[in-house]
Amino acid sequence: MRPVKVIVLICCALKTVAQFNSSFLDYSRRGRNISANVEYSSGSNFIQSSFINRFLFGGHISQEEKDRATNKSKGYNRLGINLNYDLTASFKGTKKIDFLVSIQNHEVFNSTINRDFFKVLFYGNKSFLGETANFSHTNINAYRYQELKFGAIWHSVDSVAKIGVSISLLKGEQMLFFSANNNSSLYTHPEGDLLSFQTNFNLALSDTNSARSILSYNGLGTSADLYFELPYKGLCGKKNTFLFNAYNVGFLNWNNQSLTYISDTNIVFEGFQFNSLAQLSDSTVQNFSTDSLINAASDVKKESFVTNIPSSLILMNTMEINSRLNLNIGLQHVFASNYKPYYFIEPSYTINKSSSVTGHLAYGGYANFNLGMNYVYQNEGWYFRIGSNALQGFIAPAKSYAQSLYLSVAKKLK
Repeated sequence: MRPVKVIVLICCALKTVAQFNSSFLDYSRRGRNISANVEYSSGSNFIQSSFINRFLFGGHISQEEKDRATNKSKGYNRLGINLNYDLTASFKGTKKIDFLVSIQNHEVFNSTINRDFFKVLFYGNKSFLGETANFSHTNINAYRYQELKFGAIWHSVDSVAKIGVSISLLKGEQMLFFSANNNSSLYTHPEGDLLSFQTNFNLALSDTNSARSILSYNGLGTSADLYFELPYKGLCGKKNTFLFNAYNVGFLNWNNQSLTYISDTNIVFEGFQFNSLAQLSDSTVQNFSTDSLINAASDVKKESFVTNIPSSLILMNTMEINSRLNLNIGLQHVFASNYKPYYFIEPSYTINKSSSVTGHLAYGGYANFNLGMNYVYQNEGWYFRIGSNALQGFIAPAKSYAQSLYLSVAKKLK
């Protein structure tokens, strides 16, 4: 499969952690349980949620939406989309240790998008007649992989603290990495009859001949989680809890049918103009002479290679205000994912024995400001949680830049 075509297809087709996708944090909230969980999030500092929804799920992206994103964009911009779902069981082991087993699916897309790259992608090269579109420092990462996790939780360390560790086996299904380096650019002649493409880029793909399904096996890897929770007394004698959680720290080794392209040369095309890269058909791609593009690459290989998966860190402190009200203050960061540090504050109010509600105010990540809420209902046998860390994307998608939704249903175990 050709490089230009692959970038377009995967960017458009990969429909994808969010909401602190942590098995140990879920255990801390629920205790021993069997649960089903799903989490979705999308965010950008320049593309509105309505645009992202149509890009992912289909629909007409209007000229107004493209213009609004272009006007909002800066030199370099962020976009991230994530979908995770899992079946997890935590159960009794010994007197002080519980065990955890989880089967998970992860779909991840993140990028730093150069403003000129975005304009060529959605407007074509007509807006650059007589000019050079600079693609430098555009970066795209797309992963789809599955995880089998085994963990243990020491829930009575020094009678109050908790420590959790886990190791996971990862199966890689699909991967794309694209990086446009310095001097990567596209020049369009004022008459539109000549293109000069400076191809300074790196591209890596998992096996393109493999069927795209959850059963596909194109890579193998491992990851680890570490969790630590420590209750302590605050300055006013109130109960506080400090939490540290590093998770999804690992890698995937893609098989020897994977492809890598490295190119640093100049290619000239004559008599060609396109309206939108996102709308290229197979026949148009052939006319674009992608065979010449591959031949121009300085290094084209079919080989095995290793990539780091996005790994997350959470630091959080919970303060007890009174018997009904707690306050969480924390930081999340996702490494190797074009992500900004995510600072959040969460007031949590207990309505009654069975119900509680938590607000969420945050800054960072892929978007900037986020406002969310979640509701929890539980009894002796069941736990139910629904919420969002970015409600604004559902309330006003045309004016907001992030969405998220998460749902958990758990059967409690003794």
